Amino acid sequence: MKTLVVVTHPSLDTSAVNKRWVEELRKWLDDVLTYGWAYGSKGGDKLKNRKVALGVTAGIQKEDYSANGRYRYSLEQILVPFETSFRYCGADYRSFFAFYGTENEPGGLVPGADNETPAARLEQSAQAYLNFIDSL
Repeated sequence: MKTLVVVTHPSLDTSAVNKRWVEELRKWLDDVLTYGWAYGSKGGDKLKNRKVALGVTAGIQKEDYSANGRYRYSLEQILVPFETSFRYCGADYRSFFAFYGTENEPGGLVPGADNETPAARLEQSAQAYLNFIDSL
């Protein structure tokens, strides 16, 4: 069984639907990463050897997520808590897929403005994501 959880929006505070997804993601993490199910001596092996990968959309450019970038950390470093948790549970962690650059400047999205990512770029990313999934 594969599970895909998507949490995305330029401003979660103004999106009632996507704000709800954050709660659902937290609930999913709390339900799945529990003693006796995901880890522990009493039946906690449900994630053992299961392939796990993450898909992330980052509003800013990839270069901003680097030692010399705006945030001084790579996205890989930021996602280490997820990797560590899944490895602790014995899962086969397979890294992550990232789609960068959906906004030109952090916080630069203006309500009512044309903030859409060009369709061709989205199409490329969708194909790259499908290739990532197939490679798992």
